Amino acid sequence: QQKAGPLVGARTWGGLVKSSTHYAMVDGGSLTAPDNAVFDPIYNEFVAENKGVPADIAVRQDAKALSEGRDPQLERAVQEVLRLLQANPNPTISVPLYNTPAKKGEN
Repeated sequence: QQKAGPLVGARTWGGLVKSSTHYAMVDGGSLTAPDNAVFDPIYNEFVAENKGVPADIAVRQDAKALSEGRDPQLERAVQEVLRLLQANPNPTISVPLYNTPAKKGEN
């Protein structure tokens, strides 16, 4: 929604409901119940619950590449950032002149 940039990688697993309360049991265990989730008022739904967040650019992790010290998702994300930087160069900003005396009649 904020258009911060594309998501690169794989769909998230879709489990965002969490438990904020843990009840202690006499046997040392604990009991929890889901009671907290992320809600999107724009789309009127819980965010990603049971469906995950899909990637804009899908890239699967490759066990062989990872064992060789490479990260296919990171490599693709860097490639995309470089492409976006080239397509959207920094804007030119003109610096205002400071300490210039005002002309008569100007505030």
